[in-house]
Amino acid sequence: GGRRAPRPPPVGTAHAQPQAQGEDAEAGPSFFQQLKGLCGSRARPLANAADAPRPAGDERLTSATAEARMEATRGWLKESALPGADRSVGLAFDEAMALHRGPSAHPEQPARIVEVMHQLRASGLAAACVEVPSREATAEELKRVHAPNFVDRVLHFEVTAKKKNKAYSFPFGPDTYVNEHTSRAACLAAGSLLALVDACMDEESPVRTGMAVVRPPGHHASQDKAMGFCLFNNVGVAARHAQTVHGLERIAIIDWDVHHGNGTSDLFVEDPNVLFFSMHRWEQGFFPGSGILEDAGKHAARGYTVNVPLERGFSDHDVYHVMRYVLCPLIEKFKPEAIFVSAGFDAVKGDPLGECHVSPEGFGWMTRCLWRLPEH
Repeated sequence: GGRRAPRPPPVGTAHAQPQAQGEDAEAGPSFFQQLKGLCGSRARPLANAADAPRPAGDERLTSATAEARMEATRGWLKESALPGADRSVGLAFDEAMALHRGPSAHPEQPARIVEVMHQLRASGLAAACVEVPSREATAEELKRVHAPNFVDRVLHFEVTAKKKNKAYSFPFGPDTYVNEHTSRAACLAAGSLLALVDACMDEESPVRTGMAVVRPPGHHASQDKAMGFCLFNNVGVAARHAQTVHGLERIAIIDWDVHHGNGTSDLFVEDPNVLFFSMHRWEQGFFPGSGILEDAGKHAARGYTVNVPLERGFSDHDVYHVMRYVLCPLIEKFKPEAIFVSAGFDAVKGDPLGECHVSPEGFGWMTRCLWRLPEH
């Protein structure tokens, strides 16, 4: 009836004193240090096909396991008579984001989203979704969470490659490259998620949930700093858009990337209307060096930042336990009006940087778990 529900009490608690090594993300190692063995002149092969250097003339590298999974998915869709007339899952994507590229051996490369979209299309899953047209985020929308001078710098940077034969440079640090297409790609990455939010909130649209396949990624980008391959904080921009444009109040952001979403955490560390939850690998020397248990938000938002640091090598059993006994009770208590997921998949078995053992089926289970939460 237009009345706001009363604010729930803080959903997380922390009793121990903060550890010095986790208080400041700046103290953590850079991706550059971890990429030396991947992007140098003696780069070792990448274990994940989607992250491997692309062969000439082809950006897709599909494994035999993935081919078998796509075949099984096609069979499941046929048996389930999908897609049906009641499609409610949106899918946002723009091929122009693949024009953002840097060193051929860099883990963040066009092959990531190209391969994702290939598998979604070949499996029939893309056809079972509602296509959501992409768009670019405006400077005004980006400045809801980012400092104005930072937004202007990203939008108007100049590519100054040190070597004449290089079409990219690193103006924002040793791990985050740019080229002539980067500004547009970054705006499309954030804007595609905004388009998905608008579709979900449109009463005349069938879309009620969805996925935006985007790059550059965003969860390491803070209010005024690009880092860890990230330029704009896509999920942060989308959360503020849902609040500002669509009038939502309580937003939950779930981050299951293997690295702590330090940028997103910093953006909402003092906002009790945004529950930020991150489960990630944590140890000394692992990027970005933040995300300890005791980091739980500040001031009135104390308890609305929840970190679950896990050891290297965590698997399906670990994320199952975290989802069931930590995240689901938090969501039930916070009662968000929308749930956003920073769905990094680098905790998957075989990723050369993550070094963990979550299976594709494990990510599927986590997705279904979150999708079913609103029903309860």
